[in-house]
Amino acid sequence: MSDAEKQSRMNDTLREVIQTLIDGQEGFQTLGEHLKDDMLRRYFLAESLKRARFRADLENELHRAGFHDVKESGTIAGT
Repeated sequence: MSDAEKQSRMNDTLREVIQTLIDGQEGFQTLGEHLKDDMLRRYFLAESLKRARFRADLENELHRAGFHDVKESGTIAGT
């Protein structure tokens, strides 16, 4: 496998993970915003933020690898 093929596979895989993280981030945020229990609300919103940070880390890695325009919108299953 060539270096270009490896980079393309890495790009595809990271974009899939990013899409899944977006779905999780949005799902946890939505749940947190609708919960009445303050402790549960904080937990779900914190989990949403964890996914947002991990997503940002992965997007930065893609940028460093030379891939640009990495903003994703989640998966079809998550919408």
